[in-house]
Amino acid sequence: MEISVALVTVSVAIVLVSSWTWRTLKLVWFRPKMLESYLRRQGLSGTPYTPLIGDLKRNFSMTMDARSKPIKLTDDISPRVMPFPFEMLKNQGIYVKCCIVGLFVVEYMIKKRS
Repeated sequence: MEISVALVTVSVAIVLVSSWTWRTLKLVWFRPKMLESYLRRQGLSGTPYTPLIGDLKRNFSMTMDARSKPIKLTDDISPRVMPFPFEMLKNQGIYVKCCIVGLFVVEYMIKKRS
């Protein structure tokens, strides 16, 4: 039996695509869901993980809603400037934020003062 060049090329392509797909799934789905389960086991609550977009839709709608209302000079500006983190802090008491710095994902928590 001869092994043709086309067969080897297709086999290598399948292996590379499978490897790339697995890495992407780990990065986008498995790792964040695992982190979410660890945080929930430690007693931290929050919104469920949504791949790629996260809470952007809710954050955007809350920001547009907050900016559409007038504000007085004596009002607290934190609900208007950052409504989504303020709402999370008010509801859960802890706000977990993930942000991308360079190529790394940095996670930090803000705890509500008692």
